[in-house]
Amino acid sequence: MLHGQIQYLGRCRDNFGKRINQGYGRIHPKNCYLDGQATNCHLNALINIYKDNIEFYVCPLEDVAQIEEFERQLIRQLQPTWNIAQKAS
Repeated sequence: MLHGQIQYLGRCRDNFGKRINQGYGRIHPKNCYLDGQATNCHLNALINIYKDNIEFYVCPLEDVAQIEEFERQLIRQLQPTWNIAQKAS
C-alpha cells in the first residue's frame, strides 16, 4: 500500500518468495526489452521509487480459477494505479 491505497494486485502461480526475490527483487535487463516481462520491469521501477512506503500483503489461495476470478474482481473494483494492462478487462 502506498499512502494507504492499494497500488497493484497480482497473482503468482509459483512460490511467493520466488516471485518477490527473482521476479521483482532481481530484474533481469531482458525483462525491460519489448519481448521481455514488462510488468516486472515496470513494477520494479515503481517499487524502487516508493520503497520506503511499500507494504506487501499475501492472500494464499489454491484453486487457479478462484485466484484468477478474485484477481479480476479486485482489479475491476479497486482500479489499482499500477495495474496498467488489466484495468480495462
